[in-house]
Amino acid sequence: MGKCFFAQIHELGDIPDFEMAEVRLFDTIPDKMRFPKILPVLYERVKDMIYEDFDAGIRPLTAEHLPQYADVIRRSFATVAKDFGWTRENAPGHVSFRTDEQLANKATDGYFPFGLFVGKNIIGFVSLTDMGNGTYELNKLSVLPEWRHYGYGKRLLDFCKEKVVALGGSEITLDIIEENNILKNWYATNGFIHTRTKKFEHLPFTTGYMKWAVESDG
Repeated sequence: MGKCFFAQIHELGDIPDFEMAEVRLFDTIPDKMRFPKILPVLYERVKDMIYEDFDAGIRPLTAEHLPQYADVIRRSFATVAKDFGWTRENAPGHVSFRTDEQLANKATDGYFPFGLFVGKNIIGFVSLTDMGNGTYELNKLSVLPEWRHYGYGKRLLDFCKEKVVALGGSEITLDIIEENNILKNWYATNGFIHTRTKKFEHLPFTTGYMKWAVESDG
């Protein structure tokens, strides 16, 4: 007889005087764990519970959602800025430092913003922009740090693929930080191909471009 406990962690504090020696964060189940046959089963069950209990859904966004989804974008991309050592001083153009007004400038004709909701709260964001000739640009796919590693990023990406197909589009394009190999490989795993790079003088990184093509019936 045993129990499995799940908790949403917002902040790690000091370790109490128990039997734990340290607390570490993992993206996957680490090696050399106790009960190697049981833990993977519990892990998958917890992921299933998250989908069932939180009932996350993707819905279109309007201007009234701007303050909330702008905060989601900034908080999501802040982890990237931290990893690369960027600040408002050395990378003022990075999306993690943009204001609501700057992010609102994207809301033009052909712009489709979507939010990943848990209840009334937005925990993820992505947008599509109609670039013409069947091409849709994907922008700012983001999931709040505390909601990552549950498949929500892929869920947003798959949603965009389905939406572009429904709109009669032929491809999705996007740009990334070329030096962010983890993200570049993630998009490649999900069917995107790398097309080119470009260096902008006002940015402290190289911009990489990728695209995904709708499969033709023929």
